[in-house]
This record gives sequence, structure tokens and C-alpha cells, in this order.
Amino acid sequence: MPLRGAFCFLNMSQAKFIFIIPPFSAFASGGNVFNERLTNALEKAGIEVERVDFQQLDQIATHSTDRIAILDSLFLDKLNASPDALSAFSKKYLLVHFLPRMFPPDKEKFERQERPLLELFDGLVVTSEFSKNYFLEKGLQKSIVVVPPACEMSAAVLPSGSLRASRSVHCLLVANLVATKGILPFFQALAKATWRGGEHLQITLAGSDNIEPDYAEHCKQFWNSDLWLKNITRYAGILPHQELAKLYPSTDLFISTSFFETYGMALQEARFFGLPILAIRGGNVAFHVQENQNGRLFSDPENLVAFLGELVENEQLLKKFQLAARQLKPVENYSWKVAAAIFLRHWVKR
Repeated sequence: MPLRGAFCFLNMSQAKFIFIIPPFSAFASGGNVFNERLTNALEKAGIEVERVDFQQLDQIATHSTDRIAILDSLFLDKLNASPDALSAFSKKYLLVHFLPRMFPPDKEKFERQERPLLELFDGLVVTSEFSKNYFLEKGLQKSIVVVPPACEMSAAVLPSGSLRASRSVHCLLVANLVATKGILPFFQALAKATWRGGEHLQITLAGSDNIEPDYAEHCKQFWNSDLWLKNITRYAGILPHQELAKLYPSTDLFISTSFFETYGMALQEARFFGLPILAIRGGNVAFHVQENQNGRLFSDPENLVAFLGELVENEQLLKKFQLAARQLKPVENYSWKVAAAIFLRHWVKR
């Protein structure tokens, strides 16, 4: 019988969640933000939580409590060498931020490399209905818990008056400089744009350059080698969340060049700030964009850049998208307290 949606009937006063996750300071990523804020919210709800790195598993003492392992998908391949690493836990769930065979898709390698590891778990925790459907389409007969990331953006209030006046169109990209985020193809397409020239476009890019340092260096060398790209691009690096939140009100347009997102936390934040979105279609990206209302989706960077040029050159068209994005802006923030409650609902008997 399929286990989808099954509850685990645990005594929450005795249950303990062991989150096997990277240290929060190890690198900047949406997955790390999710891990930190969800575990903090669970603790505030009075739930016992322990956070350990994979290498620390053998240091966890055995208790009489119901010990539930939540393994970050970043560590999934480590189970090839240590298939019994989670055997001491009463329940084992995989927290899926991303799996390599999700993008680019590779059915044969999924069946040979990932499915056998997924079968070691009692269920999955995913961040979107897209990810849930991905695994259901694979025929995975597991309990699947969907916990969307929260968006507590207290600063998500744009001026109530007229739209920001500026001769330049200010664009924001929030993405680590890694290949799947599509930063280099975007700048390559910009370099070839027929409308390029002048300083009517300004781009701020915020994200880490130390996850794939060679790729990041290639990106920076490329935009610095082109005088126009160099003049219009500001690389802000890794920003604390409060500093990042300050960028949204001074932005006209949000751009996502990522080829694939299992959720898209930066896209979510852009929506909460009422920014129009131009994005590459892939994974859960379409969830955040109402086509031709609060933004546009594109199949490749070239088409995205071509439409960006139309917005740069047509102020009325840009304002149309900005007004629609503000009208479609979510009214209320969805809190991590609520996200924790959604997570816990799976474990408590109804």
C-alpha cells in the first residue's frame, strides 16, 4: 500500500529530530537558510532538535526517545559508502533541496544511482508541490511532506506613491555564481544584445563566489572584459539577509537566470516586494510568475535579454508590469512558525 501522506503517530514529548545538515556558515544557499530557519522555528515551538554534520553521526548517543533523522540531500551520496549510517534512527527522512538527476534530467542515472538510496528512507521532506510531483511521477512509494519556505519580509513594503523615478532600469539578481544558476549565459547574451549601450540598465548581482570558484571567476572575468557590462554591473557578493532586503525597494525588476529551482526562495522574496520578474523557465520557477502579469518566463537567456531590452526602451511597458506585480503582491507574510506547524502536522496523530 502506498505510504503517501501517511502520518507517523509519534509522541512529540519524546520525539527528537536530528537534522543532518551542513553548518549554516559553510556556504550561502537557499537550502542552508531553510535548514536554519525551520530548525529554529521548531525549537521555538518546544520541539527537541539537534543539528549535526554527517561526520558527527557516530557521536550521537542512543536514547530511548523516538529519534527521527532528517538528512539533507547534499549528503545523500555519502550513503553509498555508509549505507547503515542511519540505521539507529526510528524514522529516516530525506530533506530534498536538490538532487543531481533532477537537472539535467537523466532517467537512467536516477534509476541506477539515486533510487536505491531513496529506498533507504521512510519518506521525503520537500519544499514544493513541484518536487512532490517529481517523485510521484518516478513512482516513489514514500511518504512525502511538503514544507514551503517561509517569507518573513518585514521590510517588504514599497512606497505607496508613484513608481520609483529613474532614467535607468535597476535589475536585481540573487544567485550564487554556480553553473546551474545560468549567470554566465545571461551575461554572454547581454554582450550580444543589439540594444546594448548607454547606462540605462544597471544590474546588481548578490550571491556567493566561493562554491564553484572557477566558474565564478570566469563570470567575473567575462563581464569585466566588456566595458559596457563592467559599467552596468555591480557584484555585491554575499549579503546578510537584512542588507539584501534593503536592495529590493530600490529595484525596478527582478531577474532569475537559473535553469532549475526546486522552490526559488529569491523569486518568492521578489514577489513579496511586488517586483516584476523575468525568469528562465525550469522546475518550480513558474509557480512564482503569472505570465504577462507580474512577469515573463523564457526558454533561454537570449529571449530573456531581448525582452529586457524592450523594457529598458519602453518605460510604459515596464510600468505596466510593475503595477501588475504590486497588485499581485502577497498580502500577508507566511511565517516560519507556520512552516514549522506544517512540518509537525505530519508527525502528530490526527
